[in-house]
Amino acid sequence: MNIIPKSPTASWFEMENKISSKFDSFISLSLGDTILDFSKNIKKTIFQQENKFNYRYSAISGSDSLKQAISKYNRHYAGGNYLKNEIIVTNGGKQGIFNVLLTLINPGDEVLLPRPYWDTYLEIINFLNGKAILIKTDGNYNMDIDDLSKKITSKAKLIIINSPNNPSGAIIRRSSLKKIADLAIENNIHILSDEVYNAFLYNDEKYVSISSLSQEAKERTIVVNSFSKSLSIPGLRVGYCASSKEMISKLENIQSHSTGNVSNVSQHIALGLLEHFEKITKDTLKTFNKRIDYSFKRLKEMQNTEMVTKPAGAIYLFPKIMNGGEDAYYLCKKLLETRGVSFMPGKYFGLKDHLRITVSHEIPVLDKALTIFEEFLEENEKRHYTT
Repeated sequence: MNIIPKSPTASWFEMENKISSKFDSFISLSLGDTILDFSKNIKKTIFQQENKFNYRYSAISGSDSLKQAISKYNRHYAGGNYLKNEIIVTNGGKQGIFNVLLTLINPGDEVLLPRPYWDTYLEIINFLNGKAILIKTDGNYNMDIDDLSKKITSKAKLIIINSPNNPSGAIIRRSSLKKIADLAIENNIHILSDEVYNAFLYNDEKYVSISSLSQEAKERTIVVNSFSKSLSIPGLRVGYCASSKEMISKLENIQSHSTGNVSNVSQHIALGLLEHFEKITKDTLKTFNKRIDYSFKRLKEMQNTEMVTKPAGAIYLFPKIMNGGEDAYYLCKKLLETRGVSFMPGKYFGLKDHLRITVSHEIPVLDKALTIFEEFLEENEKRHYTT
């Protein structure tokens, strides 16, 4: 039996916590946490209804009222129309992804995965003795559809797409989604569409879900989403999968043997917040758009980083480090240990010469962190050329 390793991003966070106490001023821009609370008053009202909380077992797939609210939310952002029996509530997006892969992948099956990718995809594929087939992307992190087409074999069972992408913020355009859907239909392959960041789109971009392109595309797609980012409730662990009722039934079977229902308290809070989701996400998006704009401009101006285009979505920047070919992991570790600033190494996402920056703090904090980073890179380059 395979032993799955701990998430490298979780391990980094643990190391960060041990080191942070050594600094009077420590800045963490590593984890994918929005650290916002535009819903404080709404939550206060919800907690005043504590007598309505259900502390007993409940339906494995989630409460009907929450699934109805999820259907409305998904239709607003992704355009897909899913009924209650086509939705399952999961313990965050992670459980949804794990359940989907556990349902579809047998030993030796191939999963087509564009790089950069979120680290958990790869670890679950390996855990299931599947084989990740990495797909090229261009300088703007757009998937190379020709490469995808060439790498599809009779063993291919699943294509994973993540738009907007973690870590790059790139989105997959409708024309590319259509080609991906056509390839999946032609080759009898399922699609896992990770849409966790679909509420985070900048420059008036409009989100397109591959599931909304056609009935055939919808039947092959399992949408995975989470409210950790859009509603800023990562600790409550509320996500969902949306797909055909046959697929949802299979995911429910797996969940019945692992966690059962998601915490009823978490479901109740998520339901209350979803009644105000347009207001909450609008305020969140406005804040992150400013932070992305500011941070992108700063990184573009640095001598030792390469940022080709501004992220179209998500909450990250993913610069390439132009620093004598040194692995960005070691730069991130030195920056963490000597300057008290934490970014996430790009090797966890399949590109070791990159790093991921989460714009999770206000602009003055981002400014301080990026100033420290720029000075650190300049000093590191001088050492590189004088040794």
